[in-house]
Amino acid sequence: MRVLMKRIGIPFYKLPGLAKRVKEKMSKGVPKADTFNGMDNLLKKLSTKYKLGILSSNSKENIKLFLKNNKVDKYFEFIYSDSSMFGKDVVIKKMFGELNISKEEFVYVGDEHRDVLACQKLGVFVIAVTWGYNSKKFLRKAKPDFIVDKPQEIEGIMKII
Repeated sequence: MRVLMKRIGIPFYKLPGLAKRVKEKMSKGVPKADTFNGMDNLLKKLSTKYKLGILSSNSKENIKLFLKNNKVDKYFEFIYSDSSMFGKDVVIKKMFGELNISKEEFVYVGDEHRDVLACQKLGVFVIAVTWGYNSKKFLRKAKPDFIVDKPQEIEGIMKII
């Protein structure tokens, strides 16, 4: 995030205000947002075997609205909304403490390079998905445990880990 902000010329002190505006704009797009093809079926299957949750810097309200609109809210046991200027690893570690989760029982599925780096820093298993924020090429540079192109591939990975 710091590199990106420096590259586009945004001073770091403006990040909190910028983040707030982004969340507000995102809330307007939530009613139109849809899940990716195959995600509904995957969530249904995984939720019968695993405790599913969401960790996001987006607001809980936006996340709940998205999940409800797409009729997948019933598959998630928790939503953890937080962000830190000190890195996503700080947020993950904080979530572990507050929700009493151990890194050994946790699998992170993320779409950003920084997700992978944060998980590696904490020793957390991470699956990177290519249908989100960062490209497959960029994600590959971070060296996640797995990279998937379709939601259905996650189910196969969960069977072998």
